[in-house]
Amino acid sequence: MQLLATPDHEAHFDFCSNIIQMKVYDSTYRDAFERAISWEPGSDPLKHRDAEFRALLKHEVTHFLDATTTAWGRQFAFRKLRFLDLLLQGNSEVAAAREVFSLESGELELHSSLVRPGNTPPAYCETIQNNLVHSSQFGVCLLLHYLKGSTIEHTVPVSVLSLLEANATASEFLSLLQCANEQPDTVDRRLSIEDIHRRFDNLLNDRGRLEYAALLHVTRVHFSDFELHDLLVLVAGLARFALDLTDMELAMLANPIEDSFRNKALGRALAMELRRGSQRQLVFFKSVLFLYGWLKQLNSSKRETCLEVVRTTPEVAIRRMWSEAFNMQIDDYGQEPLADALAVYSEELLAQYTSLADGRILAESRAHNATQLKSSSAGLLSFCDLRLLDGLFSDGPPIRFPNRIDIETADYVDAHLMVLSKLDSEYRSMSHARFHIPPGTPQIHVL
Repeated sequence: MQLLATPDHEAHFDFCSNIIQMKVYDSTYRDAFERAISWEPGSDPLKHRDAEFRALLKHEVTHFLDATTTAWGRQFAFRKLRFLDLLLQGNSEVAAAREVFSLESGELELHSSLVRPGNTPPAYCETIQNNLVHSSQFGVCLLLHYLKGSTIEHTVPVSVLSLLEANATASEFLSLLQCANEQPDTVDRRLSIEDIHRRFDNLLNDRGRLEYAALLHVTRVHFSDFELHDLLVLVAGLARFALDLTDMELAMLANPIEDSFRNKALGRALAMELRRGSQRQLVFFKSVLFLYGWLKQLNSSKRETCLEVVRTTPEVAIRRMWSEAFNMQIDDYGQEPLADALAVYSEELLAQYTSLADGRILAESRAHNATQLKSSSAGLLSFCDLRLLDGLFSDGPPIRFPNRIDIETADYVDAHLMVLSKLDSEYRSMSHARFHIPPGTPQIHVL
């Protein structure tokens, strides 16, 4: 199930199996990938190709980490496994479980139905506007319009795919910058960094990848003075914040987000999606806008202090903004006993489904990785600091990570081939329609 892929389509993260799979690199590249994985800052600089492989792995590893260490990932896994379990049993409740799983799959698939790329390069567009639309298949969606003059050149939905790709792309480019900064020669270092900046600009300007770059565009527009490294660290912090909020926290943030929309009917319907654990990409989007507005209204001395916090510890700044601007008391970062307890409970629920090993994979990944990811992007962490599931080369052999989850991925795929094929087939045939409350539906309030 190739739901996610890097911009160059060199690899993908498979949400069925939680395995990273190379698409164009076979095991003859093993030595280069091993150098990329074992490299540490302060070591001899990597060759250009090896640095590229390291960045590729960081992109896909971030997808794995988002799927296995966040509240969003646990919800996706639970709904996926419940649907699969009932499907394998032939249980009569499978139709309802399929609809619930479509709440997740629909958030990933809406981009392919609603994106409208034009011919003008995005860099030539002068304005980005947003509005809400109602789709009978997906419910209320947030769209970004790229305008040149008064003409809409591109229309892009802000989806969960946009959120996941923003974080993975941040990791990819942070890895490239980290490797480039280790170049001992000043000229080589400067040329490498300039090339990375050009590549990032080209990604944002790629008409075929607009949905992947939507949230990167929004963040860059509002924080245009940030160096690329600081911008990417902010993107990573925003993404983790949005993906790991508890249901209660999402419901809390839904109120000020709802109030911020001019279209009250559609804004209310979209806020209801937040209250049922969906539309986390909306939290990222609104957090960027609110963070920008919060900083603008501060006096100059406090603004500079807070800007420094945004640059260095965005995970702290984001929560501080929600607290000061909206009186939303999100748990202090690093002190979240309720969130941790809910995560453990979710993993216990996942463990009851034995058709796939998601319960074990998610439990081991979160226990080792979650704390480190609270204060650092995966793009800046060493591979030895992360507990990961082995990937696969295109011809089948494993890509070994140093601190690996003890599962032989090739054997795991072979042993679960029937189950994975069944899920893949079902996914491809699903409509991915998201059942939802239509805008304007009367609401009953109990006093």
